[in-house]
Amino acid sequence: MKFSREFKAGSIALITIAFLYWGINFLKGNDIFVTKTSYYALYDNVNGLARAQAVILNGYNVGQVESISFLDATGSKLIVEFSLREKIKLPKNTIAMISTTDLLSGKSIVLKPGDSPELLKEGDTLQSALDNGFAEELVQLKDNFENIAHNIDSLLTKVNHILDENNVRNLNRSIAKINEVIDQNTQRISTIVSNLEKLTQTLSANNSALNRTLNNAAAITDSLKAENPARLVASLQQATDELNKLLAEIQAGKGNLGKLTQDSTLYDNLRITTDQLNKLLIDLKYNPRRYIHVSVFGKKSKPYSDEEVREKFKNEKPLKP
Repeated sequence: MKFSREFKAGSIALITIAFLYWGINFLKGNDIFVTKTSYYALYDNVNGLARAQAVILNGYNVGQVESISFLDATGSKLIVEFSLREKIKLPKNTIAMISTTDLLSGKSIVLKPGDSPELLKEGDTLQSALDNGFAEELVQLKDNFENIAHNIDSLLTKVNHILDENNVRNLNRSIAKINEVIDQNTQRISTIVSNLEKLTQTLSANNSALNRTLNNAAAITDSLKAENPARLVASLQQATDELNKLLAEIQAGKGNLGKLTQDSTLYDNLRITTDQLNKLLIDLKYNPRRYIHVSVFGKKSKPYSDEEVREKFKNEKPLKP
């Protein structure tokens, strides 16, 4: 059978158009030779979701977004149609969540299967959700970077303020003065360092003695700890009470010591007796012949007159009562 030239040209054109249609759909991710199951989901905001975006189940690409359109003229709701190329039976309460799987592929629909015994049918509308976790992390990361940049800017401003010409000049003068003081006191600093070294050596040489001292102190504290604290406090309280009682009796004039401290007559008598004894000793010093008569050659020494004794008594320092 012989075909005309026009028939052959038309056939080639139809085949070319068919291959072109298939190739375009294949590049879009639509395989016209694969049976698909379509579902729907309603969203208030698709958050940048577009046609031909992937539908993910358990991390595996099982379909794509077919269309996105407004539900009605108000534009309050958007209806998203997506298809599954795999023969998958999804529970009735499966959730179609718009999420960001990675930075390169953009938004996708992630299916979260439920636990309902009932299964979805083709054309059913799934529950919808919007996952803003990744976006919120990006926003938080952006805020953190802005805070870091602000802090760095503030730090650089302060550093520039510190390192201005006047502060640098003052800092150089301060460093010069410090160097001058160090140069002037080099010998003293060396002496201090030497003394510290000697002290360190002394402590090292007497380490055993220090250890014994510390051990003795520890033994004393351990012995005090081993004693009954209540008994020690009671004994101390008893001694304090007895001392207070004794002081009260002395204050009241009881006993010999109390009479001595409280009786003014006894004090006056002691003062008079002491004064008279002092005069007696002075008279004995200057007129010993009045009390002791010893003569080797039989000659009597002339005693001091009363006026001479009084004159000498002026130069003497009597005992204070």
